[in-house]
Amino acid sequence: MPGWTAPFDPNIDFLDLAGQTDGYMPGDLVLLVSRARSEALIRSVSDTSLSASDPVTLSQDDFTRALDGFTPASLRNVTLQSSTTRWDSIGGLHATRQTLLETLQYPTTYAPIFAQCPLRLRSGLLLYGYPGCGKTLLASAVAGECGLNFISVKGPEILNKYIGASEKSVRDLFERAEAAKPCVLFFDEFDSIAPKRGHDSTGVTDRVVNQLLTQMDGAEGLSGVYILAATSRPDLIDPALLRPGRLDKSLLCDMPSLEERVDVLKAVTRSLRVSPAVLDESRDEQSIREIARRTEGYSGADLQAVAYNAQLEAIHDVLGDGDLTVEDDASKKQQNGTAASEKKKGGSSNLDFMHFRFGDSEQQDGGSGASASPAALGERARIAAQIQAMQALRRKQRQLHQQTTISSTNPANPRSAKNNGDADDNDEEGGEQENKEPVIEWRHFESSLQTTRSSISAQERRRLAGIYREFVVGRNGEMPSGQGGSEIGGRTSLM
Repeated sequence: MPGWTAPFDPNIDFLDLAGQTDGYMPGDLVLLVSRARSEALIRSVSDTSLSASDPVTLSQDDFTRALDGFTPASLRNVTLQSSTTRWDSIGGLHATRQTLLETLQYPTTYAPIFAQCPLRLRSGLLLYGYPGCGKTLLASAVAGECGLNFISVKGPEILNKYIGASEKSVRDLFERAEAAKPCVLFFDEFDSIAPKRGHDSTGVTDRVVNQLLTQMDGAEGLSGVYILAATSRPDLIDPALLRPGRLDKSLLCDMPSLEERVDVLKAVTRSLRVSPAVLDESRDEQSIREIARRTEGYSGADLQAVAYNAQLEAIHDVLGDGDLTVEDDASKKQQNGTAASEKKKGGSSNLDFMHFRFGDSEQQDGGSGASASPAALGERARIAAQIQAMQALRRKQRQLHQQTTISSTNPANPRSAKNNGDADDNDEEGGEQENKEPVIEWRHFESSLQTTRSSISAQERRRLAGIYREFVVGRNGEMPSGQGGSEIGGRTSLM
């Protein structure tokens, strides 16, 4: 770095920094070192153990802080997606996850080993399977775990009604991915933008497929850009996209088996507070394994719905039906017009409304001072009830905080206990409900299982299973001739 004479920390891993700055231009690296120098100066000023004569050295932490929030010039106009999904939040699909790691993460993590392999690496994957079985969730985990830039594309969003605009969207998309490499380009609902050619009466999707074919495996090729596509109907995709060199491998996200359902339930309930008796797999009854046995034919999304509905049942138990009934009765009472008389009796402690008029609004109203409509009064009463409920909740929380502070500082003070005695009597029940964390018991899961059904019927599962079986073993490699069908009722393509 010009103008920088201070030494570097010998423990800096420049190879790791080079891996984190893949795709950076020389100007970006100069700016990054400048940011690291600023971080080092800030650290030296805040560190009281250093004297004025001690030299300031650049450390690994300075570069880490400099990389935080830094955007290189090539990515400043590129929208990248970030995700908090991790591999441990996905249950089952172990073979699919391993293939994703081998394709996307290993070439970056073990770059010196892969550099000695002269053959072209796998760069395209197709995720297909039943709806709700984790295809998009796997893509989110790739965005959060593999350390690659991630661009997500919904299928229909690149289609345009103007001639040539859809193909330009595809070209721009791959140019953005090239600028952001190493990058994963994820196409969701891939069958909507890459159907079989010759079946579109307008020819738009035919031209989009042709553009995809040239971009994915054209003369220039792709370097550092990985294609990840997801669909539930792989039979609708043009066969030319499924050959090696484009989408090299097709991965099935199947319906979870018994052990996979147990794994999915563990992953879903990891962030929830569940009773230890339910999580005990050694028990045959009233455990997570029994839930897995009773959910035959459920997808991963259905199992997640079972857990979340059980959580809602636990929250209802904590809140209780009495509080909701009292709140509804109070709002109805105020909507019926009794709130006005209660305001007069209650004095200034209750809420009231003040109306302001600007300009000629008072003259336009004729100064009649007529009362508001019943609907307006009801709306005001509802808002007033909500404000009063929030204020009551704040008072309870404030009193509880004061009691906790007093008891922690002087637990044996009888005077403080006397002063807060009334508050304890009035707010004991509300405080217990506010501090009680909902714990999901077996009865909550039992209630959830009675109301939650599988989103995929048995007939639909059999139909999709036949489609996937035909997709795997029924393809003979013959490409379509490009001629449209001549049967009665068939559409004629413009291509």
